[in-house]
Amino acid sequence: MRAANALFLWAAAGLALVNCFSEAVARGMYALFPAISPEGAALLLNAAYYLLFMLLPVLLCSRRTPEIAPRMRLNPISFKGTLAVAFTALVGVLLVTELSLAWALLLEALGLDLSGAETLIPSDTRGLTLFMLASAVLPGICEELLFRGVMLPAWERRGARRAVICTAILFAALHGSLAGLPAELLLGGVIAFIVIAFDSIYAGMIYHTAHNAVVLLANFALTRYSDLLGDSVVTTETASALSGRTIVTLVLEFGYQAAVFAALLLLIRRRMLRHGLEAARETGERMTAAELALLACGAAFAGILYFADFAQMLGLGG
Repeated sequence: MRAANALFLWAAAGLALVNCFSEAVARGMYALFPAISPEGAALLLNAAYYLLFMLLPVLLCSRRTPEIAPRMRLNPISFKGTLAVAFTALVGVLLVTELSLAWALLLEALGLDLSGAETLIPSDTRGLTLFMLASAVLPGICEELLFRGVMLPAWERRGARRAVICTAILFAALHGSLAGLPAELLLGGVIAFIVIAFDSIYAGMIYHTAHNAVVLLANFALTRYSDLLGDSVVTTETASALSGRTIVTLVLEFGYQAAVFAALLLLIRRRMLRHGLEAARETGERMTAAELALLACGAAFAGILYFADFAQMLGLGG
């Protein structure tokens, strides 16, 4: 648990550091590479963060701590399982989209400005390829190694259910986005469940990467073909303009998508039981003062990220 909490602290501190000095780093990139675009600079910074604050620390830690690697669930997943996970991710994207839109409505009703929560979208196919690597593949690998590879097994000593819930909360906390909070909580919990059910971290990587890739492709398509789609495209900026009828439609769509998604998870659960896979049982082990301190420091850095995001929504950002 100490190693898991230390890695979470490092990742959270690194993200806070990147957010604080992103403009200065971007200016340095422009000075070194005058031809680089703002998109390219953002992608390069994103890749550097994942490599330096997630991938390398996890690899080094697993090498120095022999008991970590055997518990990371580095087990292969079948082709049939891969298809099942990818299809579940596709349905999950639909559910997350509805949930995010409903959450955006609530935040806007509370007077918060969500215009700063927009994400970068590639303008051409070459940019799409780079974005796919930096925003789908890298997070899908690095975040899974940290959260479901190291943190999930560490928390499982306190029970599988607690492990799924706690790692989902920490997963959402590290993103530091108030607008994305419900979606990230759901995503973190579902991926943890799928990793346990398939007894393979690769199942989590497939789900995570597929989820991010579908979201990226959908945003790219909506942006590139918005002229053809016309008013049918609803963005976060226009969420406050939704009518009561649209809200009812949103609730109904969320309901049936949640039902389909739940059915898929039940099928995965049945597969888990059929193959004799069992979730870890609680051992009664408690967190030490040192482990708790590391976790608290990591949570404090995540809190800074949320505070900055909330301040920006209130129009207090610089």
